[in-house]
Amino acid sequence: DMGAWNPRTSAFPLLMLSADKVEFQGMTLRGVAADLSNFSFVPLYEGGLGDYAWDDVRLMRLDRVIVRSVQVDAADAKAYLEKRLPGLALSALTLDGTVKAAGTWHGRPVAAEAAVELDRAARRVRVRILSASYMGIPIPPAFFAPIAALDLSLAATPERPFSVDLPGLTLRDGRLTVP
Repeated sequence: DMGAWNPRTSAFPLLMLSADKVEFQGMTLRGVAADLSNFSFVPLYEGGLGDYAWDDVRLMRLDRVIVRSVQVDAADAKAYLEKRLPGLALSALTLDGTVKAAGTWHGRPVAAEAAVELDRAARRVRVRILSASYMGIPIPPAFFAPIAALDLSLAATPERPFSVDLPGLTLRDGRLTVP
C-alpha cells in the first residue's frame, strides 16, 4: 500500500512493503515486511515508449525504513559472504546464538565465531569477534577491535541516506531474524 502522493515532498509518505523474497545488494532476504517513509522511485527506462523495467527501480528519496520482519538463512548468508570475499569457501556456517564459520580463504583453513548484537541506543548492529583462527593459529579477538566496519550504523549515512529501525535481532535455528 503506497497511500497518497505528497507533491510537497515528491514522495509517498508511507509505503507498506511485504515480499516473500528480496535481493538486496547481493543478499537474499526472506519474509520481508517493512514500512518506508517518504519513499519515491523511478523504474529503469529501457528505451522506446513506455518500456519500463518494473523489476529494476532507482530510489529517488527515502527517509526511514522500519523493518517489521526479515529472515536470512545460513545458506543465503554463506552464498553472500563467498561472493563478497573473493577466495573464501565456507564448508560450514551456523547461525545459532552466534555466527560460526569455517572453511578456507585462498586455500588456507580459517574459522571464526562472532556475536551479532542490536544496540538500539547507539542505533547500530555490532559484530564482535569472539574467536578466529588462520591456518590453525588462533588470532586474538583484540586484533579485530580497531575495525570500524564491524559496527553497522542504522542511522542515515552518506552511503545510505536513510535510517533503519529494527525492533530486535535473533540468531537461532540457522537463521538471522528480525521479529
